[in-house]
Amino acid sequence: MTSFNPHLFRAFYEWLVENQITPHLVVRANVPGVEVPQEYVRQNMIILSISPSATRDFVIDHNGISFTARFHGMEQMVVVPYKAMQELFAVETSQSYPIDLWLTDAGNDGLNNLLIPGADGMEEEQPSDEQPGGAQFAPLKYTGRVSTPEKSDKSEQKSADQDDALPSFSVLPKNKD
Repeated sequence: MTSFNPHLFRAFYEWLVENQITPHLVVRANVPGVEVPQEYVRQNMIILSISPSATRDFVIDHNGISFTARFHGMEQMVVVPYKAMQELFAVETSQSYPIDLWLTDAGNDGLNNLLIPGADGMEEEQPSDEQPGGAQFAPLKYTGRVSTPEKSDKSEQKSADQDDALPSFSVLPKNKD
């Protein structure tokens, strides 16, 4: 089978564009294969506008995405493998979509993350108190920081200047319902 990654990424991307949302992509710039203008990388991360108006020759293939964009008037080629993608976020709504939960660097492994438990005829293993209960995804308002429910202490938060360069999403415990 071919990789599921381009189909997942294309679905998110086209849905955002179709709804007149400006998609931005948070990229881990230190991952091998990433080609981005290094002068805009902060804390090994870069946020790229990937809207049709900001890019030219936009390609989604089995390895990742590539396009040409202008940075301070200079046209540059950008290449982002799926394994370097952290999240997509919608500028207008501030919702973030942590696509790295589904995209993988290994062929169809992303598809395995989407399979329905029990669909193979095997009973779904119920988590016990000793096992982690998993996580659920929820689109969140973009805040510029990564957070977990356990770490809500304000003394651990970084300054607003540092937060601007960071992606945001929260890991929510799986409901036990």
